[in-house]
Amino acid sequence: MTDKFRKLNSLFIDSRFNVKNSTVILKSVEDTNEFGAKIAEVMFAQDQAPTQLSFCGEMGSGKSTLITAIIQYFLPKINVPSPSFSIMNSYDIPQINRQIHHCDLFRIKGRTLDQDNLEELYNIGFFEAIKSGHCLVEWPINGIYTDDICLNLSQNESNNQLQIELSRGIL
Repeated sequence: MTDKFRKLNSLFIDSRFNVKNSTVILKSVEDTNEFGAKIAEVMFAQDQAPTQLSFCGEMGSGKSTLITAIIQYFLPKINVPSPSFSIMNSYDIPQINRQIHHCDLFRIKGRTLDQDNLEELYNIGFFEAIKSGHCLVEWPINGIYTDDICLNLSQNESNNQLQIELSRGIL
């Protein structure tokens, strides 16, 4: 288990969050904001090395909401729009002397790395971003991440709870 995975995994055994079978269950937007702040604190505030986290889940599962909470831990007054059309939004984080990049790769062709999406990713500066800053990636593409840590999100429609499972690799 890598050190980065171990750090993030510690949140999945934190008694402040409802944890069942290595899945965190968040019951409200406030819980989501608190969990996002803990991710920011554990993964970014204490670790200066560039880190990539993938956020997997269906449309509307809460990926952007959780990423917003992570970014707003450092920049509480900033609006964090979804990068659905820009593909990547970057934020200067003075507290850690590094940028955080919020990437939404939904519009990039294919979920597995190939020549077409490789060129698209290169053209938007994605590879430079993952070398120099922290990247929070929605709709990840297999085969391009060094950290290979994924948060798998799903919405329980019967009780409107967000479920988050941590995994190595993209499911």
